[in-house]
Amino acid sequence: MDALLQVTVYFSLILTLSLLVERFLEVLKTAYDYVDSRRDWCRFWTRQTVALRDKLEVRMRVFEHVRPEVASAALNRFKDMMLEGDQSVASPVPVLSGDCVRAMWIKIASKLVGAAIGVALAFSLRTTDGQFSYGLDLVQFFMTASGAMDGKFTISEWWLRVGLTGIIIGLGSSPVHKVITTIEARQCRSAAEEGK
Repeated sequence: MDALLQVTVYFSLILTLSLLVERFLEVLKTAYDYVDSRRDWCRFWTRQTVALRDKLEVRMRVFEHVRPEVASAALNRFKDMMLEGDQSVASPVPVLSGDCVRAMWIKIASKLVGAAIGVALAFSLRTTDGQFSYGLDLVQFFMTASGAMDGKFTISEWWLRVGLTGIIIGLGSSPVHKVITTIEARQCRSAAEEGK
């Protein structure tokens, strides 16, 4: 039962850290939105949109030689990526706006900043007291749960495992939750196979 408590505390700590990173990124985004509105940076994003439009016009000339179904699939993928599946825009032609380009760059920047914060947290919490190691090494848990310790998939460098754990934490609570549920499912599956 003590091992179950340690694993529960460990997973709760990782999930809590990922939620804290998400909230911190939301505060940063709100601060950026405030500065953006006060400094009138919409002109910068409009210039970026015009530059992106010009690049896309040159690159989309290849669609003159492609069947319409293929071109439509590529354009729909672009629309989903830029507008995040917004169905209010029902145009077969990709619509670019400064707001869409800004949102895309903010999403990319927040993922990078979140990953950096997660890695910093993972390395800063790598301490061991006599009873429980607070080092964040979710990759080691995953490798143990998947039975990968027999040599199929192992990462022996602790810094790489901790770095990957930090990146997972920095990406937010949804990826952390998926990893934790995958670990739990694999542990249940391996326990059921050992019980046979």
